[in-house]
Amino acid sequence: MPDRPPSDYVSVAARRLATARNSYRESGGLDYDDAFRQLAELAAGVWDAGIALTSAIMLLEGVSGLGRSTERVRFLKNDLAARLPQGNVRGHLGNLSMLHNYQHNLSLSQSGFIAACHGAAYLLQLLNDLLPANLRLPDDAYGWLLAVSF
Repeated sequence: MPDRPPSDYVSVAARRLATARNSYRESGGLDYDDAFRQLAELAAGVWDAGIALTSAIMLLEGVSGLGRSTERVRFLKNDLAARLPQGNVRGHLGNLSMLHNYQHNLSLSQSGFIAACHGAAYLLQLLNDLLPANLRLPDDAYGWLLAVSF
């Protein structure tokens, strides 16, 4: 089966970020420890969006047969980190990975979760900026992550 176009991956990222934002809104008024269901959804959506944007970039750069998410992470760590050393791709990828782990383990300190959300926003911005203008997400699609707090 041929790869889907990059625009499909950007569309998936937008949808997952919208769902993540709604989950965060649902957590409003709850203590951090009581909001784990909503925060797991937030974490899953942000992780998925990061992987989807990475997929779009890989396709735009001629990579085919995208494989599993591990190939996307490898692309981020090796290819993009080398090209964007000022962007701290590896550090922000660590934040995205912390959210991915949270969705499975439901365990991260409150300050760690907030920091991971903020760092993931920067990675999403870096990825978004690598897309052609006609494919980019609006800043508010992921910018809300910078306001995550409890």
